[in-house]
Amino acid sequence: MKIQDPEQLRTWQAAHKFKLEVYRLLKSSPAASRDFKYVDQVRDAASSVESDIGEGFRRVHAAVICQFLTYALSSLQEATTRVKDGVDREHFTAAEARLSLVLGEDCKRYMKNWWDSLQKYLPPEKRGPFRSRKRPKKLRPKSTESTRSTKGPSESGSATHADAVDSSDSSDSSDSMDSMDS
Repeated sequence: MKIQDPEQLRTWQAAHKFKLEVYRLLKSSPAASRDFKYVDQVRDAASSVESDIGEGFRRVHAAVICQFLTYALSSLQEATTRVKDGVDREHFTAAEARLSLVLGEDCKRYMKNWWDSLQKYLPPEKRGPFRSRKRPKKLRPKSTESTRSTKGPSESGSATHADAVDSSDSSDSSDSMDSMDS
């Protein structure tokens, strides 16, 4: 069976369930309903997941579909972060928010599966892991005599921008989705 509409995609269906659960969660909370800015932000993020998936479905090229999946993933991350923030604000309990977060994880898994299935249609240089953004390249100092010395930044008394980037970059703090093997 050929899929004709985005509503037939499991990814879209998961995003739709997530959105409806987030809406239900917000509607059931009197405290959240008084926080207009918060409610608008959560609703916008939750609805963007579904619409980005739908818009990506209508694209012809795998690379463009992957780009829209990246947008959807970013919106999903925003929405789940804001749901967690709602718990912190005491708009609802962690138990009340649990289902929306579980549905968000389901949606992320479906997006990853679709992403993975598209990789074979991309040229090798465009293939990559499913994540919300590319890791920034580490900046390296321009080659000059002063940076070619054998002394490190702490020994020479001056740190370069690359040193600041290197010291703050940690492989454990990656917010990418490289670890989504489940």
